[in-house]
Amino acid sequence: MENSQDFEESSSDERVSILANFFRVNDPGGIRIAKALREAFDFLYAGSETGRFKWEQLSNVEKNQWWAIAKIHIHREFRFNDGNTLDFRIEGVEVACIIAKDEVSLVFPTEALNKISLIFLATDDANPRWSFGIFEPASKQLSPPDASKVDFIQHKSWHGSILWMQRNSPLPQNALPKLSEQTVDRILLPRTSGERINELFRSSQGLIIRGADLATVAQQDDYMKRVRTNGGARSSLKPEGIIILGQYESHARIAAQLNLPRPGKGDFVSARVVSASKAGDGVAMIGNSLWRVANERDKVEPAPDLPKI
Repeated sequence: MENSQDFEESSSDERVSILANFFRVNDPGGIRIAKALREAFDFLYAGSETGRFKWEQLSNVEKNQWWAIAKIHIHREFRFNDGNTLDFRIEGVEVACIIAKDEVSLVFPTEALNKISLIFLATDDANPRWSFGIFEPASKQLSPPDASKVDFIQHKSWHGSILWMQRNSPLPQNALPKLSEQTVDRILLPRTSGERINELFRSSQGLIIRGADLATVAQQDDYMKRVRTNGGARSSLKPEGIIILGQYESHARIAAQLNLPRPGKGDFVSARVVSASKAGDGVAMIGNSLWRVANERDKVEPAPDLPKI
């Protein structure tokens, strides 16, 4: 909830401290920021309509809108109050929201000089990373600006002055960019959305499958029904011994016992399993039987029924 006290007359260090504390309390570890940035990339890809899933597939026009889309998603995630002259007002402090790929492309509008800025850097390449920092670009360290924007990289007096709350942290990544082009082509080849979803789970075992992956492969809005037991991928892949674990707590427990990534909200992870002879590391109790992740030498056996909650 917005603090009614006005801190604009406080010192720069006090304002930075107020903002840093806000994010430590409201987003420890930066999970919410990372989620918003991931969603902004996926919004641009519009996978359910275009089939795209990586930065290189965007047009230059779309790439140039990245910063605006990301700002909207951050604003929605935290429901910040609007600023009077800058972007947001947080705990009585008015801030600019500055978004770029890296420090080289970091640019401040002149109206943000001598004001606190929230800096978000993010890339969605083979190794997606993101950073978040708090900074006041002081104009007293500059010659009088003669343009509407000031490049960060050109002013060495600013370098090293950003309070980094997160620095080069892994950005949640979708599964499709991790797969080879040959594998992606095989997934996208079938004509029906159900067959494509089946091949996605068959070909990406052990990887977290996010909603964006499903939307891109299914090419339709109601892609979630393609995963369900009754006629969905869980039913189709059961004879092949493949289970699809979702966000249920029971499924997360099974994933942990099988040494698979734990699926979060809206996520899935698939694996081929075989019955196990005894309990131990990598073995999960599913129903009344023990199961483990299969290896290439194991014969295929039908997968067990998963708990529904």
